[in-house]
Amino acid sequence: MVVTTQQLLKFLPIDEKVRQDTLAKIGSYTPDQKLMLEKILWSAYYDYLKANIQYEFERALLDVQEGKRSMDKSLYRKIEDQVYQKFMRDLREQQESETITQLRDEFKQMISSKVEVNGKALPGSSSTK
Repeated sequence: MVVTTQQLLKFLPIDEKVRQDTLAKIGSYTPDQKLMLEKILWSAYYDYLKANIQYEFERALLDVQEGKRSMDKSLYRKIEDQVYQKFMRDLREQQESETITQLRDEFKQMISSKVEVNGKALPGSSSTK
């Protein structure tokens, strides 16, 4: 799965105004500005990922301490994998949701536009002949 700059912008926990402004202006950025934005977003993503891994690892250590989980050499690696898989799943769900919304909007637009069969407007269409 390819992760785009726009997807990172939508996914990362950043200020909503900054997110919306950046999404609105990204088309007018120069290639250098786009590259810098990508570097910043990927850096933020890795920081976000590290913070989540650290949080989940500390939770796992508490579970080990309380006897709810056993400690093994691969615990940290398992947690890294789980956090990464959750990120990918969330990103996929976000992408699917956006696709469904886009399709729904296109479908509504088609329905509300002029719909004719054999030169006659169908009931409920906005055709005026």
